[in-house]
Amino acid sequence: MNAAEIISLNATTLESALSRMPGIHTTLSPKNESQIFLRGFSQTQVAMLMDGVPIYLPYDQLLDLDFLSVHSIEKITVTKSMPSVLYGPNSMGGIVNIVTAQRSEPPHASVTAQAGNENSFRADASGSYNQFYLNAGGAYSNSNGFAMSGSAPESIFQSGSLRSNSQSMKRSAFIKTGFQDISTIDAAVSLLVADGDKGIPTSMFTAKPRYWRFTDWGKTIANFMVAADLSRSMTIRGNVYYEKFGNTLDAYDDSLFLTQLKPSSFHSVYDDDTYGVNGSLRIEGLFAEVTKVSAAYKKDRHTESGNFNQPFKRYETDTYSVGLEQDLLLFKEYHVVAGMGNDWMVPVYANGSSLRASVSLLNGYLGISKLFFEETTLYAHISRKGRFPAMKEFYAEILGRNSPNPDLKSEIALNTEAGVDFNFMPQLKLHSAVFLNDIQDLIQSVVIRPGVQQYQNIGQAEFRGIEVSAAYDQPIGQFSLNYIYLSARNTTPGAATSHLEYRPEHTFNAAYRKTWDIGLTFSGEITAVSSFYGVDVDTRVQHELSSYTLINIGVTQAITSEVRVFARVNNLLDKFYQADYGFPAPGREWLIGLSGDW
Repeated sequence: MNAAEIISLNATTLESALSRMPGIHTTLSPKNESQIFLRGFSQTQVAMLMDGVPIYLPYDQLLDLDFLSVHSIEKITVTKSMPSVLYGPNSMGGIVNIVTAQRSEPPHASVTAQAGNENSFRADASGSYNQFYLNAGGAYSNSNGFAMSGSAPESIFQSGSLRSNSQSMKRSAFIKTGFQDISTIDAAVSLLVADGDKGIPTSMFTAKPRYWRFTDWGKTIANFMVAADLSRSMTIRGNVYYEKFGNTLDAYDDSLFLTQLKPSSFHSVYDDDTYGVNGSLRIEGLFAEVTKVSAAYKKDRHTESGNFNQPFKRYETDTYSVGLEQDLLLFKEYHVVAGMGNDWMVPVYANGSSLRASVSLLNGYLGISKLFFEETTLYAHISRKGRFPAMKEFYAEILGRNSPNPDLKSEIALNTEAGVDFNFMPQLKLHSAVFLNDIQDLIQSVVIRPGVQQYQNIGQAEFRGIEVSAAYDQPIGQFSLNYIYLSARNTTPGAATSHLEYRPEHTFNAAYRKTWDIGLTFSGEITAVSSFYGVDVDTRVQHELSSYTLINIGVTQAITSEVRVFARVNNLLDKFYQADYGFPAPGREWLIGLSGDW
C-alpha cells in the first residue's frame, strides 16, 4: 500500500490503513489497543518493522497501532508465509514493514485538516539540496469518543450515544535527514516521537466493570540507516537504533475517574527501552545469482511499577540473529530462493529471580517460482519459523491474576503455500493462493483456577485457507477486491474447544474509485466478516460473534490544482458489531476536511 492509497482511505492511523490490506483482520484488545491478525497469526507472531527496525514493545511484543500516524509513510509492505530470515526473529507469521518518506524532488509540502467524530491535523514537508535531503512532519488528533450504533444493546455501563470512556488524544512528529550519492551511498537519520492518552471502555457484559485509562503513552524511535555499494556486485545495508517506550495505566474507583482508593484501583507505570544493530550484505554472482547474509543484535529492557509506592521490577533479554539467503536460477526458467538462519534469546535479568536457559531457534525456507508467457507466475514455498515467548508470557503477574510460567517453550510454525499471479494486461491483476500453517506449542492464556490465568503452550494449532485478490483499472473506475477463507483450529488432542478467538473464517473487502475531469473523486469500500469468536474478559469463555457488513463512502473535490475538500462516512448503515465480546466497534462516523499539496 502506497501513500496515495492511504490518502484515498482518509486513514489517519496505521491501524486504519492496515485494515484494508489482504489477509489482515484488525481488532481491539480489552485494553482498547489496536492490533492485527495476519492469516490467523496474532500480532505477537508478526514482526512489525519501520525501515527495517523492529518496533514492537519489549514486554509483550505488541504495539498499539492506533497511536502511530500515517504521516511521513511512503508505503507499507506485508510479507506472508515465507518471511526472510534477513529481517531477524519473531516473524513466524509474517512481516509488516513501514517504509518512511524518501528523498523528494522537487520540494514538497502537504497539509490536511479534518473534523468529525475525530478531529485531526497533519502536515508534511520535504526538500533537498545537492546530495542532502530532509523530510519532516507532524500530526495531532483528538476525540471525545466514538459514536455507538443506534442498534447497540443497552448496558448499565454505557451512558449516551458516545461509547463511555473511549476518548483519546494523539500527537506525533517525524524528521528524517539524509545524504544520498546515487552511485555509492544512501545514509539517513530519523526520529519518531509519538505520545497521547486514551480511555479504556469496559465490557458491556461484565459483572466487574473496569474504570481504566492510559493517562500517558509515549514511543520514541531513533534510527541511523545506511545502504552502500562496496563494489559493482556487493551492497551493504543496516541500522543502528534506539527505542524508548513508556505508559501509565490508571485504574479508578468508579466512573467519575477521580479517586484511586479501592483495592481494585492502581497506578501502573511501564518504562522500556531497546537498542540494537542489524546489517545485511548482498553479493551478486558469488555462488550463482544473489547471495545475502545478515546479522542482528537487540537488547530489550522492561521496568514496571504496579502501583503507587511500589518498587520498580526490571527484566532484560538479549536477542541475536544470523541468516543466509541464496537465489538461484535453474534451467534458465525456475527461480529458487533458499534461506536458513538461527536466533538466540538470552535472558539477562528477571528482577532477581532465577533465569531460564537460553533458547535457540533454527529457521529455514525453500521457494520456487516460474514465469509463464510473461504474464503468469506460479510459485510454491515451505518455511519453518519460530517465535520466542515474550517477557509478559514468561513472568507476568498482572494484578495477581496471572501466574508466571518461566518454562514456556517457543512457538514453531511450519508454513506451506502455493499460488499464482496473473498479469493479463497492465489494467488487470489477479492473485490466488492456498496455504497451510501448522503451529506447535501455541501460547494462549489459560484459566488454571478461579480468577487466575497463566500463559501456557496449549499444544497444536492449524491455519489453512484460500486467499484471492484482484485489481482492475478502467476508464469507468478502479476496482479491487480481496477475500480470505481461514480455518483456524486448536488441533490439540483433548482440547475443550477447537475454536481460536479473533480469527474470522470469512473476510471480504471490495473497493471502487472513480475520478472525473471536473476534479471530483468518489470512493467506496465494503467489508464483510463472518464466523469468528471472542472471549469474555472475566471468565475466558468463548462466544461466537455476529457477522457484519460495513459500507464506507467518500468524495473529494479539487478546488484548485493544489487544494481539495473531502468528506467521508464510515459504517454508512450504522451496523452494530463487536471487535471482541462485550466491546462494540464504532457506529456511523463522518468526517469533512481540507487538504493541500504544494
